[in-house]
Amino acid sequence: MIFGGFAGVIGTMMSVIIRMELAHPGSQILAGNYQLYNVLVTGHAFIMIFFMVMPVLVGGFGN
Repeated sequence: MIFGGFAGVIGTMMSVIIRMELAHPGSQILAGNYQLYNVLVTGHAFIMIFFMVMPVLVGGFGN
């Protein structure tokens, strides 16, 4: 449960960075590094699914 909460905080911070980048047209905080944006989106998905949702729902509440 603690690991899932920690992973949720990291995934939320990645989501905040993604939302700040998409808030206005053009490059905001990633300075035009589109590969870093793609890595953030993919990393956010993996962290939220495999490190937050699955351990908490299956491991924590499944027992």
